[in-house]
Amino acid sequence: MLPNKKKNTALCYILPLILVVGFYTFFRVSILPYIYTKQAQHQLLTANNQTTEIYWKEPALLADKKYPAIIFLHGIQKDKQGAKALVRSGLLSEYAKKNFLSFAVSMSGYGKSSGKSDFCGKASQNNLVQAINFARSQPHVDPNKVTVVGISCGASIANVVANSAKINALILVSGFYDFKGMYAEWNSNARTLPSNVMNEINESIATDKNIEMASAARSSLPISSHYPPTLILVDSKDPIVDPMQSIQLHQVLDNKGIPNTLELIQDTKHPVPANVWKTKSDSFLEKTLNIKN
Repeated sequence: MLPNKKKNTALCYILPLILVVGFYTFFRVSILPYIYTKQAQHQLLTANNQTTEIYWKEPALLADKKYPAIIFLHGIQKDKQGAKALVRSGLLSEYAKKNFLSFAVSMSGYGKSSGKSDFCGKASQNNLVQAINFARSQPHVDPNKVTVVGISCGASIANVVANSAKINALILVSGFYDFKGMYAEWNSNARTLPSNVMNEINESIATDKNIEMASAARSSLPISSHYPPTLILVDSKDPIVDPMQSIQLHQVLDNKGIPNTLELIQDTKHPVPANVWKTKSDSFLEKTLNIKN
């Protein structure tokens, strides 16, 4: 009987633990993302026959003053949820608690944004510009404190738009900044992308007529004097995007006298995980925008 008593005692401890862990997992995976989405405002912007999907969230205690804005732009996604995936991750809620008006935008062909996926092309760049214009027009947004956070392909898009004088601080996570050079690596399998993504890239190049024109539309050079202070993050062994692209952008910005910081992360992931870049970004934003979180 003693072994059975021990088993019963063990079950008394294990079963409640399993239930607690199971509920916690269900809450984090299903309930919490649903709550985040319901709490955010959803809007479709239209300009020049193009529709841009955004989600946004204000600080909980919205006072009669101006707040900094932060705009998140996603990368390539299998399910093409677009901005909704960022909302479900809790990013907007987290930064709203830090007294930002926080926004997420879907690039072309993602979420409810119109058009086809163009792999960081002009349409997706216009989506970001529309979102920035909307954010800057909000009565509670300080137009001198608008930050864009681009992730993977979103970083590449943000890098091009950064020349427009519409961004006051920029955070680039695991992006490419010289499309022609990066395409050569992907095309030679020096770094690998899923076949469906390579097909999308090749279609985009064909639409733009050739690699030269496709690269000109997706690369930032030459850097303009309007380029904002920038935090660049990349994994030192990124399996998808060559970290040398981030190093070279850092060097170009240094040569232009544009304040920037390069963080080479030792994690071997693409993109750099959110918990890592958020730790780095908070101090960068505090210094660059002169704010306290």
